[in-house]
Amino acid sequence: MLSVRELIEKAQSAPGVDWRALSSDGPLRHTARSNARECARMLLEDDSLAACWRFGVLQALDDYTSAVRRRGLDLGAMVFAREPEPTGSHEIDAAFAALADHLSERDGWTAP
Repeated sequence: MLSVRELIEKAQSAPGVDWRALSSDGPLRHTARSNARECARMLLEDDSLAACWRFGVLQALDDYTSAVRRRGLDLGAMVFAREPEPTGSHEIDAAFAALADHLSERDGWTAP
């Protein structure tokens, strides 16, 4: 059994995680596009618009905030780099678009 010190040394010597290899959207685990895809699935399974709003739109905002905090606005903008496909709800689609427009205007990057 390894001591705590040995475990820490082993962890520190391990290579970093290649986030691009783990995600089809690059260094991000979730994007507005992937969240919208999940919303579309949820709506097909008769989940409510409120559930889709909480998961999709609020999750996209959280993903953006986390990305900006980790690596700055360039990574944050990547959350919205690919336009989401329609979810099946005009309200949810408009919310994704409005969020991208708001954040891009506030933070100075170009929305898709």
